[in-house]
Amino acid sequence: MIPLEHNYRSTQPILDAATAVMARASERFAKTLTSSKPSDELPYLITVEDETAQAVFIAGQVLEQREAGIELRHQAVLFRAAHHSARLEIELARRNIPFVKYGGLKFIEAAHVKDLLAILRWVENPRDTVAGFRTLQLLPRTGPANAKKAALYLAEHRFDLGNLADFVPPATAALAWPEFCRLLRDLQNGAIDGPGRSVPCGHGISRISNGFTITRPRAPATSNNWSRSRSVTPAVNAFSPS
Repeated sequence: MIPLEHNYRSTQPILDAATAVMARASERFAKTLTSSKPSDELPYLITVEDETAQAVFIAGQVLEQREAGIELRHQAVLFRAAHHSARLEIELARRNIPFVKYGGLKFIEAAHVKDLLAILRWVENPRDTVAGFRTLQLLPRTGPANAKKAALYLAEHRFDLGNLADFVPPATAALAWPEFCRLLRDLQNGAIDGPGRSVPCGHGISRISNGFTITRPRAPATSNNWSRSRSVTPAVNAFSPS
């Protein structure tokens, strides 16, 4: 066995911390990590309440380091997996901090997030045909032709989303259509949690994400669809009251 112990990216103090963590594992291969980069700066272990607090802390540190003279392009945040960065991406965008992501799509560029935003845009402006066209095709086996028919029906009825309930959808979407229309109406009227009750935007997004495996769909419900639904959670939380 040839152990891979030399690291060319991290400084020695960081590797010492990693070695100490690995040493506590009940099952492991003994190794001592070494670096070509000496440093006197020690790593910090920061404890926060949750992922939201973590993102807020990191964004604050990024700005603090920038004020100390370290340019944004000389700062980096490492993640084990690309989707772990979603909450931080939202926080950076909220603070107008520019960033580049390597190793995957930005959260806001993911298809399922674009789907969610399309629904909200269409509810806000029923004349937004691009958002409406995308939203309608989220229904089971609803392609461009059927989406176009529904869009034309809406235009003929003065772009009143409430009238979509009278539209006859394709048979494959018939089961989901009533709930879909109800969702659009409730989002538009701000009645997600009860008739006549105004609620924060996050509740509406949560309602959408709860039905995501139903309305996303050009494929049968699978564990992958479920993971897509769960990955919308950062967006839901971002708009929800604290």
